[in-house]
Amino acid sequence: MMRLLLVLVAAMGIALPDAARAGFEDGRQAFARGDYGRALREFLPLAEAGVPEAENAMGIIYRYGLGIQEDDAVAHGWFLRAAAKGSSQAQQHLGVIYALGQGVEANDVEAHIWLSLALAGGIEGDDRLMANVNRDVLTRRMSREQLAEAARRAQDMSMRIAASGPGAP
Repeated sequence: MMRLLLVLVAAMGIALPDAARAGFEDGRQAFARGDYGRALREFLPLAEAGVPEAENAMGIIYRYGLGIQEDDAVAHGWFLRAAAKGSSQAQQHLGVIYALGQGVEANDVEAHIWLSLALAGGIEGDDRLMANVNRDVLTRRMSREQLAEAARRAQDMSMRIAASGPGAP
């Protein structure tokens, strides 16, 4: 699991503005060393400023209780902020959170929406494989009506994300 977390954090920060890149890189390196307190101090101001990669990092820190008390509800909030700005990693996390009911009430429609957005948004590697598997499991247990609702709402959300532009708050 730690290897997966390191891969997730290493993949973040690809499209950061120059002003945020230095602080984010310091946070990423601290995270990789297991210095979660320092990572939190580096990521938090960027996340509060609306940088989706940092919001996603904060979600990971809270979801897994890395250097702080685990808090699924707080993790959900950070992932939601990043996902609404187009972070496919955050969208994948939300899909799992809704499927499992971690910090939120379990909801297959919500889970399907977020996993579909993550897949459409270009999530890669093992995360893509897991998002596909998780969405397939959900698809098999959902009704036609639920699938239609999930498809409609995913399309609506995709259009809202596209209209707001990359990384927009």
